[in-house]
Amino acid sequence: MEPFSLYDLGFLTENKAIQRILCPMAAQLCHLILALEWEDGICQDFPNLGENAEKLAKATEELASVARRLAEESSDEVFKEETYPAAESLVLAGRCMLLAAHKLQVQPENPSHREELAVSAKRVLTETVKILQMEDAAGARRIIQAASWLLECLSVLQDAGDMPGLLAAFRAFSEALLLLSNLTAKRLEELGDCPRQRRLAQTLQLLQKCVPLLHAAKHSDLKHSWDQQVNLSKGYAFQLTERTIKELTSLLINNTGSEQPWERNGTFSQHVSRLLDLLSCPDPVHLSNSEFSAHVEAFIFYCMLLADSSRPDLKLDLVKHCWVLLQLRKSICSHASQQEGWPGQSWGESSLEEECHTMRKEVETLNQAVLTATLCQILDTFLEGKEPLRQLVEDALSLAGTGCFPAGQGGLLKKLQPLTATFFTHAQQMLRVADFVLARCTKTQTAREIREWVEYLKTLLASLPPLLTEMSRNTAQTSAAEQLQSLYHVWAGTIESLLRCFEETVSMHEFLKLSIQEMAKHREWCEKALESQDSERLSWHTTHLTSWARWVVEATTRYGDRATDPIFRNGLLVWVEQLANSILELKAVTALCPERFSCLQTRDVFSKAASCLMDTAHHIQDVLDGSNHPDILSPLRAQVRRTDVAKGLEFSPSRAGLKTITDEAVLQEDILHCPSSQPGNLHPDTVPRKGDTHPVITALLAATRAHDIAAVNTACSALLELSNSCIDAAKEALPVAESPQMETLGQYQKIVLLTPCVISLARETSRRQLHRPNRLLQMALTLSKRICETKECLAAVAGSWYSLSQQVFGFILSADFLRGKQALEETLMGLAGAVQLAGDIASVACSKENPIFPNVWESFQQVQAKFSRAQMNTKALLEKAASFNGSCRVGKASLELHCVQWAVSMHVLLGAVDRFIGRDVLFLQELRSAVKNKLCSPSLLAAVSENSLRLQEAARLSYLSCPQDHGGSEILALREEIKVLMEALLDASNTVLVSPLSTASLYIRFELLQRDLALRAKALLLHLEKVNTEHLRVIRDVVGPALSPLSQEERERSKQAFEKKASRLMANVQWVKTTLQDVLEANAQLQSQANLLSVADHLLILTSDAVGSASQLFQSHWDKGHLHLDSIVWYWSAKAHYLVTQLRAIQGISGHTLQLIRQCLQNVGDQCSLRQHNSTAKLFAAQELDALSHTKSAETCLSRSRRGSGAVREAREMVQ
Repeated sequence: MEPFSLYDLGFLTENKAIQRILCPMAAQLCHLILALEWEDGICQDFPNLGENAEKLAKATEELASVARRLAEESSDEVFKEETYPAAESLVLAGRCMLLAAHKLQVQPENPSHREELAVSAKRVLTETVKILQMEDAAGARRIIQAASWLLECLSVLQDAGDMPGLLAAFRAFSEALLLLSNLTAKRLEELGDCPRQRRLAQTLQLLQKCVPLLHAAKHSDLKHSWDQQVNLSKGYAFQLTERTIKELTSLLINNTGSEQPWERNGTFSQHVSRLLDLLSCPDPVHLSNSEFSAHVEAFIFYCMLLADSSRPDLKLDLVKHCWVLLQLRKSICSHASQQEGWPGQSWGESSLEEECHTMRKEVETLNQAVLTATLCQILDTFLEGKEPLRQLVEDALSLAGTGCFPAGQGGLLKKLQPLTATFFTHAQQMLRVADFVLARCTKTQTAREIREWVEYLKTLLASLPPLLTEMSRNTAQTSAAEQLQSLYHVWAGTIESLLRCFEETVSMHEFLKLSIQEMAKHREWCEKALESQDSERLSWHTTHLTSWARWVVEATTRYGDRATDPIFRNGLLVWVEQLANSILELKAVTALCPERFSCLQTRDVFSKAASCLMDTAHHIQDVLDGSNHPDILSPLRAQVRRTDVAKGLEFSPSRAGLKTITDEAVLQEDILHCPSSQPGNLHPDTVPRKGDTHPVITALLAATRAHDIAAVNTACSALLELSNSCIDAAKEALPVAESPQMETLGQYQKIVLLTPCVISLARETSRRQLHRPNRLLQMALTLSKRICETKECLAAVAGSWYSLSQQVFGFILSADFLRGKQALEETLMGLAGAVQLAGDIASVACSKENPIFPNVWESFQQVQAKFSRAQMNTKALLEKAASFNGSCRVGKASLELHCVQWAVSMHVLLGAVDRFIGRDVLFLQELRSAVKNKLCSPSLLAAVSENSLRLQEAARLSYLSCPQDHGGSEILALREEIKVLMEALLDASNTVLVSPLSTASLYIRFELLQRDLALRAKALLLHLEKVNTEHLRVIRDVVGPALSPLSQEERERSKQAFEKKASRLMANVQWVKTTLQDVLEANAQLQSQANLLSVADHLLILTSDAVGSASQLFQSHWDKGHLHLDSIVWYWSAKAHYLVTQLRAIQGISGHTLQLIRQCLQNVGDQCSLRQHNSTAKLFAAQELDALSHTKSAETCLSRSRRGSGAVREAREMVQ
């Protein structure tokens, strides 16, 4: 049969109504494919084929009829327009399937009839999916319309200028809110229990809580429209409501009609978990209802999708297990129904339990098979995921460099078309595999990262065609070539990041077990290919065997890097290094096998090499299984600190037998993979091949062949300088590198060892004193490979700074030294200003011994040290550039490495600045990451602006609250600087985002602006901490645990305490507002201070927002929620302090009332004491009026006669 992709059908949505229709059909389709595609005894025929086909055809007609009726009743013109042709197509598909079934019944052995039935059955399911998605999309449009109406009503409500207008606006707003709430409630029922459903319910609750806030804010606005605080309070309430409506809408329509099947993570794992739960405790009621069948059908459908894109042996394994599962499902449902009808039958119960136990084991087995198939697909697509693009970019740059293709005629694109098609096909396979992984992933954070990286991959995919088109139009243009090379590096880094995320979805124990199982299969197939002298099969299986081993090396290294036990980590890494060497040896042996198939020794050596590799993999598994067993790790401790681990270890006896035959092969392989660069192939934009020989090594080998002692000495000096630069840069980059780069950079010690050996051998060779010249070649090529790999890794670590250094390098190569010097000096000057500001902050923080910035001086000293290093590297680069001779290849290579070293030092310096800055209250790090990955959403920009405005307002209030000697002028100055810098940063981010592949200088400007802004925010927070200390302590005491990294148990305990404190704080702030309102209404002379009531209103809104955000963090670890809450904490403390300060300054409020307000804003007392406070405050408010009247009359008497002084004193004492 001609294969087709089941993946095109898409996966099941979260909508339970759609699942109820789609799952049974999907399972029947899978059942049918099992019968049609496999004729090896699994199933010889499909029972009741004609009867089932008639039922399915009738069901399609009924579904089409329902769809037409819904379309007729709907006012949605799009739904009507789409539904009628889709319904006709569905009916036609059902009839075609019925006809194909009748044909197959007449001629069951006819392959064309079998194919026709399979295709028509797939079409039925596809057309059903279309109908259901159309209805779902229509529902989404209803939601969007309701939300738009609600936003319009909100806008009218905000603009209402009088009480009649306010009432009318509230009436319309309430109707719109009711409609959206009803649609939300319907969606909540359809979703069932899932993370999105819980988030949706929380957001709906928050929207409902916004209604009284809107009412209070608008009521205050009508009374005191001139008051700035009232306007701020109103603006905040309306912004919160608008943001909540948009978030609710996003959650309601999230991924509706999306073509990507598994954007929601863990759907497959959820089905498996629920299915195992049902089978563990067999209950006839649960097993006979639709839930059990729905989980089985969803499980099988996923397995069939995966099988459809798996290799034949895995596909057969998955299909066989699916068949068994379907048969068991049918039997269990039958037994459960019988037992329900005849309760109390003990024989029936035992039979049902046995079948459930069997099915549970089958589900677990199939789940393992699914994991194996998923890992195989990851290996096949991602481990070599960089190669298709590398080949495409390399050929594009090479062809463009030849100038053989006239601009604008499309010749270049035609020449590259096969490579382009290969790359895009491979990229689609990678995206498909990512979807499979997401369906299994139950870790929310990991799934979020996978989705973000996948979106970034899609962005990169979309940017490639325009770049190739631009190159085709003008092959001489260097900017497109630079962007193409940059695209390759970014693509490679993104693939590495996705691979790390994939590894986090499976335990290391499971990963190793399944990997070794697959390695054992390929090893067995290798042996069979060797026996049959099939070189093609041998090469294919050896490649897969070594690919699995290489993945084990990379994944285990990353796992070891995260380990905290140094003995365990070092022991593990020793075995990892041994496995890496075993891979090289097996490759070397395999290279000789085709020439010596008939040689028994060759086959024996291959067998030993494969055994050695497998033994080492098993040792790694033993180390992981016995991480607490000293007997496994102790023998390795002495070997750990030796630099050349491969030489230091006493390997298994089989390794000694490999030595003689592999020396020659390894050397041949090194020479083949490390060709000297040809002068005609030195295009500056060429993507570096891993095997390219470094120019310094090339010069050294040429000098030794010529026996030119002077040239050898010069080349040795250049090599020593090159190696030292490479080693220094690797040491500097190691602390900030991620695990993939860390592994490569950590091998700088091999450069330390190899360099003196190569220099010594070169000098001996030049004097004709070396007896084995091949040894020099082998070591020189190895050193070249290490230097090139380290340089490439340093470039990846340096990121955008590397791109900037390449611009500087280009200036120098084009003899524009002054322009390159200016770029370096301007960059260093900008960083010097940041370092100086950091020093000022450190001095202030240390003088105040500020608790929010612990160890700040030590952190600043790190910044100083990294800045000194950057200065030194800048000076060295400028000196090297000044003496550069453009015709010297060795000098060019040395200069380029100095550029890389400079870029690394700049990246490391900014990392130290980030650590000094610490907590980010303005979303700036999130913004930087989003801009870098070109995934910056409008909501993120809005959040950055909102947090900035909140901090600026906190600064203004703190300035008004602080005494003159507490840095008020500094607070105002920093507030203004933050305002200006934030505008500049947002402008810069927009500029970077609109550029397809931004130039390095643009992004570096953005990075420096971001650090300047973050440093000023840190400086401002120091001042706010001092001014608002008391109220910061209060709000942190309530919401602080939500911002802290806690275990699940600690989080539960903290949540209980939080709820109690939060409830008390809300009540206390509400009491302050009510009491203040009573006092102001009771005293006509205090009406001018009514703006303070709006401050209290706004403080109540802030309190509600803080408590709601903290509650969300406790419940769902809301992404970015801690940053939002952080800014609320600073704003709340400033607002509370400002309110207390202003109340103290007002004449006419008793000291006792002020004391009660202050206590409430310190969050002391309970509900009972609040009621007592309320009555006491009212009493004192009445006494205030009486006292003030006494004061006035007494002062009048005093103006007439001085004999009234006693009455005045008495009145003033009552006031005080």
